Amino acid sequence: METIYIKGLDDKNPKFLDFLRENPGVGGLKVRAYGANEAIPISGLKIVVSINYNDYKFIFFDGETDNSGMIEKIELPTPKYNMDDLVVPKSITYLIDVKYALDNSEQSFNVNMYDG
Repeated sequence: METIYIKGLDDKNPKFLDFLRENPGVGGLKVRAYGANEAIPISGLKIVVSINYNDYKFIFFDGETDNSGMIEKIELPTPKYNMDDLVVPKSITYLIDVKYALDNSEQSFNVNMYDG
């Protein structure tokens, strides 16, 4: 599987453009990392947001939480939501890989994203 780092939603990679045609909406992801029953923010938590698509792995974000344990907004492509539709909106599932260097722990989460 080839890994492609996406620099933004305006990336001109042909494989990514195919992905965007299928997912023209935009959803916002916010990361909030806390410990001790949400009393202590966890800074320096490495976060990688990616998706596997047709034998490619697109990485949309690779960074760390700030001193407040936050990553404010990561914009991600989603299926377009048609407000005139009476059906449940379609979602897309992104993989969130989390690594914490202080205790060498790692976790992965699947997160469903929706347009808007």
